[in-house]
Amino acid sequence: MRAYIVHTEVTRGANRIPEITRKPSLSFQPFISLFPQEDSSFEASLWRLASALFDEILLDVPSDIDAQKLEWVATLRRKMKIGDWLRTAVAPAVEQVMLDSGASPIARVFALLTGNQIERACQVAMDAGDFHLATLLAQIGGDKKFRENMWSQWEGWVKSGADVFIDEDYRKVYCLMAGEATYGGSSRSEDPFLQVDRVRLTEGLDWKRAFALHLWYALPLEDPVSMAVELFDEVTATEKAKKDELEGKPPAGPEPGLVNPPPWYVLIRDEEEAKSWGNFGDPLLHLLRLFQDPSYSLADTLSPQCYSPHKLDYRLPWILYWTLCSSLGFEEVPEEIGRLGDQLTVGFAMQLESQSLADATVFVLLHLRDPLWSVPILKTVSISPTDLGVA
Repeated sequence: MRAYIVHTEVTRGANRIPEITRKPSLSFQPFISLFPQEDSSFEASLWRLASALFDEILLDVPSDIDAQKLEWVATLRRKMKIGDWLRTAVAPAVEQVMLDSGASPIARVFALLTGNQIERACQVAMDAGDFHLATLLAQIGGDKKFRENMWSQWEGWVKSGADVFIDEDYRKVYCLMAGEATYGGSSRSEDPFLQVDRVRLTEGLDWKRAFALHLWYALPLEDPVSMAVELFDEVTATEKAKKDELEGKPPAGPEPGLVNPPPWYVLIRDEEEAKSWGNFGDPLLHLLRLFQDPSYSLADTLSPQCYSPHKLDYRLPWILYWTLCSSLGFEEVPEEIGRLGDQLTVGFAMQLESQSLADATVFVLLHLRDPLWSVPILKTVSISPTDLGVA
């Protein structure tokens, strides 16, 4: 919380009532510095993603650059920052496959591609003696012509029925090179011994690695991250609707709704127990959706149960709320969003008060939109951030 406090000022407003002013320096960057670079915890990942999505990016380009080129550079730099975050976030899952002594070389290649570790994937292919594949891997995610050539190769296999004899992970890798991140078709044969299911690239992957396939391989380099988020949500919603239909479940509505993967803390529990935690969703995906669509629900994004198994833990949602307000440039917070801010503020103040952190409680209450709410507590006490002994 101190990383937030030092970027605020306590001033006297109307009728000398103390009020909080957020400094222009408030961003998500100061929170990143609280965690070592090798820290792969949920909270470290949360601040890194928020910074990549919403913090200002220094472009360092000539002042006379064309506006259209400037926008292209900004989009590409933003995409690179988000890609760097995603590469770090999925690295532990990738390394689990690499440490599996039973994993085949091509299974390792595919795992490395889900983490965008293309150079290592090429090395694994060469170590296995597959120099042709290594040559192709070096071009993955490339231009339109390369994708078309790979897709032509894939269609040739399907048409001839050769895909029946190709390892599933090989088929996944060729689909990625062709720009397909969801399904690869399969040949149709009346012979039961010459039949193979279509390849599903995201099967067995967590949502971050499934999203990674869309970000890095399904779209051209110049397409913004928002398009990858939209494509990922569209695909997962459609697949969920198809699965529900096969299981005889009634549709939730005329159109498939968004699919929310479970919060980070549910992933360590068994599936049956996970169902009891509801459908709050992973806040990392909520933040990506908010970046893609500024009208996306902040109430869903900042629900405390997305961040902690403790339903009354408002710490992260509260700090995120105020930093987002600064990063999104709200001069005046809209009414609905303001009410959410008051709810988070009251909840966090009660949490701090229950821990006997009186100074921190007062500081948090100063964020209420109606300063008169805090008058009975503050009375005539003068408060500044340096007076708050908050760890």
